[in-house]
Amino acid sequence: NDAHAVYALGSQLLRTDQTRPEGWTAMARFLAMTGQTQEALALVWKAQALAPSCAAAYCAEGGIQLLCECPEEAAKMYAKAHALEPTAQTYRGLITSYVQNGEHKFAYSYAKQLVELMPQNARALAAVGSVLAHSAESHAKAVRLLESALAQDPRCTDAIVALASLHVTNNRLSDAVSLLERHLVENETDDMYTRYADVLTLANELPKAAANYAVALEMNPSNERAKTGYERVDRLMHPSAESDDGEPGEGEPEVEPSDMSDDDML
Repeated sequence: NDAHAVYALGSQLLRTDQTRPEGWTAMARFLAMTGQTQEALALVWKAQALAPSCAAAYCAEGGIQLLCECPEEAAKMYAKAHALEPTAQTYRGLITSYVQNGEHKFAYSYAKQLVELMPQNARALAAVGSVLAHSAESHAKAVRLLESALAQDPRCTDAIVALASLHVTNNRLSDAVSLLERHLVENETDDMYTRYADVLTLANELPKAAANYAVALEMNPSNERAKTGYERVDRLMHPSAESDDGEPGEGEPEVEPSDMSDDDML
């Protein structure tokens, strides 16, 4: 899978030259992909120490800080990378970091810059739509932009995830299920199966949700979100006989709409 490919690349680069940042950055990405975020940070800091002007190392730390739920730190790292070498990745990293930190004005500013630089790019359109989706009065415009992005590129994961999240926010669960189901064939990743299962859980389609969490875990046994989701659904389908007050296992599924909008910026 992707994690193994990143590991193989990092190992090869380190065998070639341990004094360059690329190998340490790749290994940091691998560790982050397998949930070892603190170890990943240690390696990416080593890469930065070896090459203080390596934009990729700061980008990698930005992604890891997002996984650690530290968007303010992530924004600082993406800003450093952006100052060294502005790329679509640094723009998307800044946008995601500012959105997660509640600084939507800054996020929208970078999203507009990105779409001006890449007006026909689906991910750029999706970036603007994703930011607008956080404002209730802009939902209609967000939907139009996200649908336009998908018309350009049906495999645009950013647009799929953002539009599904918006449908969940607006309590249009059947639309979110249909959207993810329609695009799953072209986006068969453990992350997408997990997101699909999350929405199925909200729609109370528990057996189907469990099956999709299982597919995600088969593809990536290190997917902690899928593990948590599967265990939650299993408790809902098989309530504990020991519970006298309805907990655990009873009640509606608890999956927050915000769970649908986590972007992988690694």
